Amino acid sequence: MSSGKFIVFEGIDGAGTTTQARLLHEALKSLNMGVVMTAQPTVGSIGRLIRSILRGTERRADDNEIGAKAVAALFAADRSEHIESCIEPALNSGHHVICDRHYHSSLAYQSIEVPFDYVAAINAPMKTPDLIIYLEVDVSIGRKRRELRQGIPEVFEVDDFQLQLSAAYERAFASRDQERVHRIDGNRDISLVQADVLKAALETINGTT
Repeated sequence: MSSGKFIVFEGIDGAGTTTQARLLHEALKSLNMGVVMTAQPTVGSIGRLIRSILRGTERRADDNEIGAKAVAALFAADRSEHIESCIEPALNSGHHVICDRHYHSSLAYQSIEVPFDYVAAINAPMKTPDLIIYLEVDVSIGRKRRELRQGIPEVFEVDDFQLQLSAAYERAFASRDQERVHRIDGNRDISLVQADVLKAALETINGTT
């Protein structure tokens, strides 16, 4: 039985999941807790392929885009490997695991282009988090934050898609309504969000909720 806690961050692009995951990792380390920070897609071979597809640099042999169902399946394959090779071993050794995105991202992102039941089915076996922290942000705020990033934009990073994504997240959470989703207002200053994130994480770790 896992002795560590599995904490996942979710949100639309620009919500601050990566920043807040990093800050939580640093905070728990400062409290002398064993903690591992990771992310999906992973840095492994499947994850790297996914990122290339999302950036439009990996295409079919006929130079068309790779199909949405195939991309959803790749996310599930990457996630399955991630659980087996990283998440479960860390939890079983007593470390807490902080993950920037998990299957709720697939249930939200991929279900906009792929039937929801298909995405749900291929992600049904995945490990359930002890806590899902959902950073709620306005689409306009997310866009402004994304504009400050460096690098090649991904295909999902447009406002129309992000509006659909917010609604898709609600459907994803409703489909798994027995899970613990903690909503935090991510529009605020980073330090205020961080304080709420740490409080929710410590409550889960200490079993006070």
